[in-house]
Amino acid sequence: MKKTIIASFILLLAIKTAGIAQNLSLDEAIQRGLDQRNELKGKQVELRLAQGADAKVKAAWRPQVNVNGDFRVNTQLQKSVIPIGQFGNPGVPEDATSTVAFGVPFQNSLGLDITQKVIDPKRNIDRKTNATQVQVRENDLAQQQLNIQYEVTEAYFAALYQSEKLILAQQAVNRAQANVDYYQVRLKDGTSLKNDLDRQRLDLSNAQLSLKKAQQDLELALAKLSYEMGEAQSQTPLQLSDKLGSLLQKTETQLSDQSANRQELKAEMLQMELNELSAQQQLGKLKPTLSAYGNYSLLALNENVSAFNYVGLRLTIPIYDGKAAKLEADEYRLRQQVNQYNIETLKADFNYETRLTEKQMQQARLDLIETQKNIDLARQILETDQFRLKQGAVVPNDVKASEYSLQTAEDNYLSAVYNFLKANLEYRRASGNLGSK
Repeated sequence: MKKTIIASFILLLAIKTAGIAQNLSLDEAIQRGLDQRNELKGKQVELRLAQGADAKVKAAWRPQVNVNGDFRVNTQLQKSVIPIGQFGNPGVPEDATSTVAFGVPFQNSLGLDITQKVIDPKRNIDRKTNATQVQVRENDLAQQQLNIQYEVTEAYFAALYQSEKLILAQQAVNRAQANVDYYQVRLKDGTSLKNDLDRQRLDLSNAQLSLKKAQQDLELALAKLSYEMGEAQSQTPLQLSDKLGSLLQKTETQLSDQSANRQELKAEMLQMELNELSAQQQLGKLKPTLSAYGNYSLLALNENVSAFNYVGLRLTIPIYDGKAAKLEADEYRLRQQVNQYNIETLKADFNYETRLTEKQMQQARLDLIETQKNIDLARQILETDQFRLKQGAVVPNDVKASEYSLQTAEDNYLSAVYNFLKANLEYRRASGNLGSK
């Protein structure tokens, strides 16, 4: 009766837990990461900033309008010496001078200045630079998305692996408990020794410790998955809806080499383009610029108000800057050479990485096939030994050894599936196919 009550309580607890658990598939986990990771949100803001830079260039080419006001009280007028003798007035010596104060006590002015760029060779370069910067930010965003997809997928595989290891650990505990129950009956019947029962109890204790360790590993793996999805550890437990076996069946292994399209390569190519545009910007400083300007002003001298205005063209032709622009341009051209070397290095790295991960995936597939064969053989041996035990042809220890062999084979197969999925994930990233299944 007591056992029935405990079993009912455990069943009720399991039902309640299952009711509040969050079912989470691999695709849903990836989407959560893409929606919640702050790194991606930061890249999105950087993209918006780059997209707004071109508006600044356009704004600089709109008329620049300023109002200038000067409201002055001359508390003491400035005096000047005038050579009045030079005016030829009768009776005035030629060297005669007179000190005269110029101005009025109240002198106010209000003016409107308008400036409009007409020709500036750097404009097109600036716009091309901004457009390239937008591509850089878009590429950074795509790279961050792939990084998040990789990190969440890796964490999901690890959590799924630990959850299925927990199932195997629970099965091991169940088998050990069954052996303890069996030897307790045999001890009562006098067909077994207490030492045999103690050995089974030791096995049960070890199995329970392994189960506890598996539970802790699963909790850590789920916490890592939550972290990679960009969310705090939830009070609601995660229930992974995918299985390693189902993910294995959906895994695509025949993939074309797309490493030439990897974002890292594109980033270096875009940086090389930016360095070329920067060199052109420096040389553009040596080209003439032309601006139009105009002014309309009111001048008030005491109560006398008068208006004046003017328009003009301002041409600026750089003559000599000490070769500063050329030296800057040469520096950016040298940086382009560095970009080219980096591109060649990345291509070699990605080619090697693709070949290496493909070999690792092939080896993991062979391990997977071999461990599957071992499971089939271990199950066949266990079934045979269980049948022979009923016939009295073998002793219980032989069946127990077969059970351990099956348990080892199941552990090895689970590890092989997990290792193959990880190897496939590494191969997809290296070959530029991370977005595929």
